[in-house]
Amino acid sequence: MNQIESIVARVKGIILTPRVEWEIISTEKKTTASVFRRYLLPLSAISVVACLIGYGIVGSDQGMFGPIATAELGYRHAAFNFINLIISPFISAYIISFLAPSFNAEKNFAKAFKLVVYSYTPMLVGSILYIIPALSPIVLLAGIYGLYIQYIGLTPMTRVTGDKTPVYFVVSLLTTAIVYFFISIILTPILVH
Repeated sequence: MNQIESIVARVKGIILTPRVEWEIISTEKKTTASVFRRYLLPLSAISVVACLIGYGIVGSDQGMFGPIATAELGYRHAAFNFINLIISPFISAYIISFLAPSFNAEKNFAKAFKLVVYSYTPMLVGSILYIIPALSPIVLLAGIYGLYIQYIGLTPMTRVTGDKTPVYFVVSLLTTAIVYFFISIILTPILVH
């Protein structure tokens, strides 16, 4: 199976049958570097290209000024999304792994990284909608489905016990959301405005 077929199979599995796919993922020996290089980077390219087209050619609604599209706006949104999608999983995985012992879960950065990255799948695929900036809120809905996927993957990836799963998930959820939010706060003035 080539890399594209592998990505497509993983995307289909994680979105359509997440419980089955997490069991498969939990036994894989893929390294953090290979998940980053062979899965996160290629899927992040969807967001980059879609932002370049959407904000650079199609345009985003600017109220009374109508849709505005500039190459600079496209580059800024593409860079913002790319940097955020690359940095956030590492920080979130580190925090999830760091907190694992507090919930009697397995402290394993590689598995926490897989948990975060594969949970981003619906959002990464949905980012194709950035081609039409007015549809970008739908990407948020895809991200919410990704949280459900993360909840399902928490037990197979961290070996957290059933009674601690909901609390660990809430802490993981807050961690992921807060990390993404703070990185956005830092990058927005630099790249978007």
